[in-house]
Amino acid sequence: MTHRPTLLLPALALLLASAPTLAQQTLLPEPPAHQKPGECYGLVYVPAAFRTVEEQQLVAPASERIETIPAVYATEQVLVTLPASKQRRVVTPAVTETVEETVLVAGRQQRVAVPARYKTVEQQVTVAAGPQLKPGTLLDGSENGAICVVEEATTTRTVRTQVLERPASTRLVSTAPREKVVQRQKIITPAVTEWVTVPKRTVKRQVKKLVTPASARSVPVPARYETVQRQEITTPARAEWQPVLCETNLTPALVQSLQEALKAQGLYPGAANGRLTPQTEAAVRRYQQREQLATGGLSLATLEKLGVSLTAGHALVPKPSALAP
Repeated sequence: MTHRPTLLLPALALLLASAPTLAQQTLLPEPPAHQKPGECYGLVYVPAAFRTVEEQQLVAPASERIETIPAVYATEQVLVTLPASKQRRVVTPAVTETVEETVLVAGRQQRVAVPARYKTVEQQVTVAAGPQLKPGTLLDGSENGAICVVEEATTTRTVRTQVLERPASTRLVSTAPREKVVQRQKIITPAVTEWVTVPKRTVKRQVKKLVTPASARSVPVPARYETVQRQEITTPARAEWQPVLCETNLTPALVQSLQEALKAQGLYPGAANGRLTPQTEAAVRRYQQREQLATGGLSLATLEKLGVSLTAGHALVPKPSALAP
């Protein structure tokens, strides 16, 4: 008889929601035959298996480019014969020497400023002092007892002043002739202009010669590839019946071992109390998705991956509460 536990009834709905295309295009497999008493099977979703394949992808096809090779030149000296030319004018410059001569420089007139002239004049000036306040003497002979107004006598003093005697002016002054030593060029031989005929002659000239002319060549450019990675399906996703845990083979001790293993993986934050709670089931699903295991029930492959043995806690007596969903 096939056992289909109530805890795993949502497995088929989860499978159909996770892989609708698979459910629509593929017929569901038949339950396994020849089941033994105490065995439970669930229809689980086995995800596809992939492998990374590296392949060379063409980035730029093979081509060719045109390369220009410039011309090569060399410079060398050659002897060039120049024919006799027509007459040309040749000027022989004059020959001179510097001599010193004494020359008489005529005098010249120039205007000179004549400053003004002053003289000192003394004058007698009369100074009237006028009334002055002075302390007086009373009739009883006491001093500083009265103030009297006294008329001071007129005085005379000598005052010196500058008087313009002659204003400033200008006058013309004539300088006397003088001698001056000067230098001049004295011609010894005058310049000579003559016409001469240039004879035939040989000279050296630098000539630029072409060694190799410019050319062009075709240079092949190989194709360029880059390595890319892609995921290739090795085993397609499928639905199959696998041994799972149910009320028949599920014990509190086994659930406690499962919770401890999930806690070690960092997926179960609750207490390891042996109760199969929704928090425990959610931790199982997260572990199966992370490890690419079949989802849809607590399969024996999941327990084996977690290192949980089916014989864990058989000595313990199951409690009805441990079987609660």
